[in-house]
Amino acid sequence: MPTYLSHKMKSNLSKSDYFIAILHSLSFYILAFLLVWFATSLFTVLVANGLDIPTVWRYFSIDFMIPQSQWNHDLVKITFSTGPFMSLFLGILCLIAYYKVMDLNGILKLLFLWGFIHGWTGFFGSLFIGTLTSTGFGHVVIWLYFNDTARLTTNLFSLLMLFFGGFVIARPVLISANYYLNDLPESARNGFLSAQIILPALLGIGLFVLLRIPASLADQLIPLTSLLMILPVFMRRYHFPIIYFEEEEIKVKPEWLFLITAFLLVVAYRILFEYGIRTGF
Repeated sequence: MPTYLSHKMKSNLSKSDYFIAILHSLSFYILAFLLVWFATSLFTVLVANGLDIPTVWRYFSIDFMIPQSQWNHDLVKITFSTGPFMSLFLGILCLIAYYKVMDLNGILKLLFLWGFIHGWTGFFGSLFIGTLTSTGFGHVVIWLYFNDTARLTTNLFSLLMLFFGGFVIARPVLISANYYLNDLPESARNGFLSAQIILPALLGIGLFVLLRIPASLADQLIPLTSLLMILPVFMRRYHFPIIYFEEEEIKVKPEWLFLITAFLLVVAYRILFEYGIRTGF
């Protein structure tokens, strides 16, 4: 380390930095969740309307207003797979975007990190929970007439892909410390990961479980599968050598614009979709 530096190099989060990191990451968890939810829900509604299926779009569900007798193979496969595939597409886009900007020391890149987690979960988490409970994305599996072995294989594949997503972002998550620290030794990784990803995920899941009441149990379980992505990140925290970032002095302060935006979007989410947006009637 150069001896002429006049400031102290930061290798650990202070108490104030720790709480600021939680707030920052939680705000981007919220923003990414709402953006992915809105895009996938809008795409699902548009596709359903293109198939002449009226919908009621609420904050906790999309109801397809046709009798059960009118459903057929094509309608089920298209309608119930549209959202998950859109989610997967958005997740991959966010991952590509994050890899392009992760070495920059800005905070906005967390939107792409959480966007990937939500997008990946929106497909493979939906596939896992849907197949397990025969709801949502699982209707596609049912109408494909999968036998018990095929359904078990589908569930195991979903779990494997959730873990794989976590392995993919293990190092990129650690690199996101460059907004707060000059380097990230092994001794600082537990604290950083708890502030950057573990606690925001738990708080975010709890927040949206409450906000989305009375969503079905299956829909409430899907965000929980993101914890299966976070587990490999934590497991691999010591897999990488010490990571060095820029040597400039780092001063951490709350990014109020993102915090306020996240709060306002949560309020808008509940107010605008409280009574449902009806389309196709």
